[in-house]
Amino acid sequence: MCTYITAVISAGADEATLSQIADRWGHGWEAIDNPHVQAQLRSWERYFSTTRKHCDCGTALGSAGPEWRHRHKDPADKVPGLRRKGWSEAKIARWLEDKQRAAGHRERKEAWLADQPPGPEEEMWLGFLREGLAQGAARSIGLLLHWYSGDLDERISIVGRTRVDVSTADGAVLREMEYDRLYDFCT
Repeated sequence: MCTYITAVISAGADEATLSQIADRWGHGWEAIDNPHVQAQLRSWERYFSTTRKHCDCGTALGSAGPEWRHRHKDPADKVPGLRRKGWSEAKIARWLEDKQRAAGHRERKEAWLADQPPGPEEEMWLGFLREGLAQGAARSIGLLLHWYSGDLDERISIVGRTRVDVSTADGAVLREMEYDRLYDFCT
């Protein structure tokens, strides 16, 4: 139903300062209780919602990641079904050409996106992460993207953790984030 961006910090982090920094950079900061996520985190880590609005659908985070690419499957897989529907070979060939042209467009867009500087949303995230870590409000700040089919307490299987040095993080790192992977940004 909706994408949400949540955050993970370790105990001892200055939650009040992080809340102020999040607010300055246009993000929410509210502790959430999801026992399914908490069971997958380290015992000393805390879990937060960063959403200020209804949801984070349309976010730039993860917009060029594997989930985006996965949505565009090989069109040749659909050819048997098209034949069963009575499509002619000429019509199938034209359809496949259109799909190949669209795939080429997506690949060029991905390459273009990878070379782009951070946009406004990515700058807001990078600013929040860099300021929070530079001020010592946390040793690391983790971000987690998830497509929720219900409430924020739904079961999520975190597929792994990726450590990211915030000093080298850029817009491409944020755009290529994978859903359900926890990205630990640190100095």
